[in-house]
Amino acid sequence: MKKLFTLAFALVMILSLAACGGTSVSLVDVNTDQGISLKLPSDMTVQTNLSYANTKTSDIATFASGDTDPANFLTKLSQEDFVASELSDRTDLKIISFQNDKKISGNDSLVCKFSFTSAQGTALTGAIIIIDGASKEYIISLLYLSSNANGSLAKNLDACIDSIAVKAE
Repeated sequence: MKKLFTLAFALVMILSLAACGGTSVSLVDVNTDQGISLKLPSDMTVQTNLSYANTKTSDIATFASGDTDPANFLTKLSQEDFVASELSDRTDLKIISFQNDKKISGNDSLVCKFSFTSAQGTALTGAIIIIDGASKEYIISLLYLSSNANGSLAKNLDACIDSIAVKAE
């Protein structure tokens, strides 16, 4: 899973850092190849079958799913263990909120909101959402530049998270 987060952070760095104009943004339905559906800001467009992004503001959403051992679901971890397992290599990491008792589509889920500084010195804010299916784990990563707190993903982060659903297995 660290490879997924590394890929997401690399994509953020590759994307343009230009500021967004005053375009009106709404939330639109997105259905991913991984069986995840959610609402994302309309200024984010599909980049690959694993990601959506706004190339002007560097907002990014990445998606993954995979088979896993139900005895080792990440949603069972405490905040300390989750940070040690998945976020320990982040500089200036600040946990904004951590919830590992949330239900999404009736499944145990974990939502961790955080901020950190990338290896390139860029301040980022976002969330990791992990959903335990019967035999599959779904992972959503939503990231934006901390300096873009007025951007569409920053303003709609909670609405995006609240809209997440996964297909029944």
